[in-house]
Amino acid sequence: MTTFGIRIGEAYTGDGAEAAHVNVVIGDMSVLGPSFAQAIANQGPGHAPFVTVLRPSLPVRPLTLFVNKATIADERHGNLTWGAAQAGVAVGMTDAVATGSIAADIAGDLVAIGSRPGGRLPRPSATSP
Repeated sequence: MTTFGIRIGEAYTGDGAEAAHVNVVIGDMSVLGPSFAQAIANQGPGHAPFVTVLRPSLPVRPLTLFVNKATIADERHGNLTWGAAQAGVAVGMTDAVATGSIAADIAGDLVAIGSRPGGRLPRPSATSP
């Protein structure tokens, strides 16, 4: 067990269709693990927590659960959640270990829960494909 405890963070960047907002809770598996497991076990309609991956079958360390706070409303919302949003969290966690923000030697002892808050997706701009 580490002495990492539990840490809570939030990040926001960009504007309009390029905006990104994420909330993250990270902590010792012995402390945060039960919440991680409960989030997986207590899924509801339109809410399907899943482990973030860098590519199929390659979860990040610390093991990170992505929880959508808004009900998946349509295919576009689902694609953004299971694609770009989770990928951003996965890369962010990987970068945190690579830069030493999270010590590599304890990354396997930690779990994290990340979520994209809010329900409305930005409308595509006139120049979006």
